[in-house]
Amino acid sequence: MKATRKRIIYTAIVTLIVVFSSTFAILMTLERTDYRNYLQSEYSKNMFELINSVQNIRVNLAKAGVVGSREQSIVVFEEIFRNASMANDKLNSLPIPQEISAESSKFISQIGDFCYSLGTSASEGKQLTEQDYASIDRLKKQSLALEEQLNNISSNINRGNIKWGDIRKKVTGVLAKQDGQLVSDKFSGIQKQIAQYPSLIYDGPFSDNNLDIKPRINEQSLISLEEGKKAAVNIIGADKVSSIDYKANEGNAKIGSYRFDIKIKGRDNKNGSVICEISKKGGKVIYLLDSRSVVQPKIDTAKALNIGTKYLSDIGYKNMNPMYVLNYGNIAVINFVYKQDNIIMYPDQIKLKVALDNGDIIGIESEKYLVSHIDNRKLNTPKITEAQARTKVGKKLKISSVKLALIPTDTNKEVLCYEYSGAYNNDNFKVYINAETGYEQKIVQIINTPNGQLTM
Repeated sequence: MKATRKRIIYTAIVTLIVVFSSTFAILMTLERTDYRNYLQSEYSKNMFELINSVQNIRVNLAKAGVVGSREQSIVVFEEIFRNASMANDKLNSLPIPQEISAESSKFISQIGDFCYSLGTSASEGKQLTEQDYASIDRLKKQSLALEEQLNNISSNINRGNIKWGDIRKKVTGVLAKQDGQLVSDKFSGIQKQIAQYPSLIYDGPFSDNNLDIKPRINEQSLISLEEGKKAAVNIIGADKVSSIDYKANEGNAKIGSYRFDIKIKGRDNKNGSVICEISKKGGKVIYLLDSRSVVQPKIDTAKALNIGTKYLSDIGYKNMNPMYVLNYGNIAVINFVYKQDNIIMYPDQIKLKVALDNGDIIGIESEKYLVSHIDNRKLNTPKITEAQARTKVGKKLKISSVKLALIPTDTNKEVLCYEYSGAYNNDNFKVYINAETGYEQKIVQIINTPNGQLTM
């Protein structure tokens, strides 16, 4: 009797376990199916919005070829830029490996930035050139080709001929591998075609020309490793150097360099060494960092400015003027800018770190200077007077000073401007008026902090 009762209990328990396990498995399968369907739906939605954005780009590029007014040009180019941003967002949300979608994403970004550049030019009253029209026409045709390929992929997805892929499986291992051609395979075809498109030359930050800026220091003669060592020793001071070791430095830097680890006489290991990089072309210091600890300050900021100015002149950086100073603990970080014929050259900047305990130079960053510096720039004569430029400044700004300055733009060009310094509502600003066109090129706010002044 007891045995029968036990068998009944065991049977009931086993049955409950089997029923529970089966029910759990069914529920999990249904949940996985629901989640998979949700993902498929989201991917299809993003694909639709991607196609719609590319279509809007193509339509507005067609409009851009016939626009006749400045105001409408701005509207059309802004619309293309907005749709390009949206298209890239949707493209990057699809389960496509980055190496497959990279060229498509770059192409869309270039369209957006190209049109942003044209919109900026239109706002300045500039007319489209024949080269601009040719680029717009070419981009319209390429956008149409991209749109047709995307539509083809979408149609194949809707018919079930290709799959979005087991992206969920790659992340969690839950989904089983599916049969059929993956969407990424189809995008590979688009990738190959877009990679064959000619480089787009324009004023935007993503243009192939501007991605490969050639530093002007690279136009100078190549120096040997030994010459690089001598330059590094001279930068620090031969009387201070105990030893110098070359460290291989084969990175992707714009400026090729020799990197040295330098030991300082009388210094223990706790205070560390000095890292110094010398350009292979021209033998100029690119970077220096002394890791020693800085103790109680004994010199003030004014003295640090004089020390920094003299130091730069001594190592071959002439006509450098201190512009802004920030104090971090016992260190002064000074931003120096090159000046030519009393005109400030903002692209040519060097940052120095001066130790306030004894005035040692413990940091140098000069890459900006070495990329852009020219000893004697040929500057255009201003086409508008200072008085005419002043009328372009907001009437609320109380102007305290004005000077000529060469400033870099977002499109990697240099523009001669009138720099107006002034205040409004207890805030300090610098307003830059293009000396050729009268266009308000840039507005910078000067932020006062406990450490010094920042520009925003």
